[in-house]
Amino acid sequence: MRLVGVGLEELGVEEFIEGGWFKGELFIDSSKEAYKKIGFRRLNVFTLGPSMLAKKTRDALSKSKELNITGNLKGDGWQNGGTFVIDTSGKALLKFRQESPGEHVENNEILKALGLPEDSAGNGQPQMVCDDQACAME
Repeated sequence: MRLVGVGLEELGVEEFIEGGWFKGELFIDSSKEAYKKIGFRRLNVFTLGPSMLAKKTRDALSKSKELNITGNLKGDGWQNGGTFVIDTSGKALLKFRQESPGEHVENNEILKALGLPEDSAGNGQPQMVCDDQACAME
């Protein structure tokens, strides 16, 4: 299994890598062309406020605070992202596009799309071990 992340700017990449937040290849799309072609939503002055006040966003912020996951407000906070699972033939097994910053795809949905057993511990964490090259079930 190959994990690929596409960010939109270099700001914070070093901290992201040092923090061990992602065990895969990282690319930067500073032109945001991939984001546009995939159809990722970009917030504007009219949609940012309601998105930040949405229950999903408030819940995500609360959970990150509980887990002591910190961050900052530097960089482009207007761009939403998403998660895709693509098989080796190029077929999309999972397509998830954020509508607001607090939305994310559940880990068990990713495992299901990959045909892997769901997290039996029920904590939403995939039971996988990743190194710099690939991820595998424990």
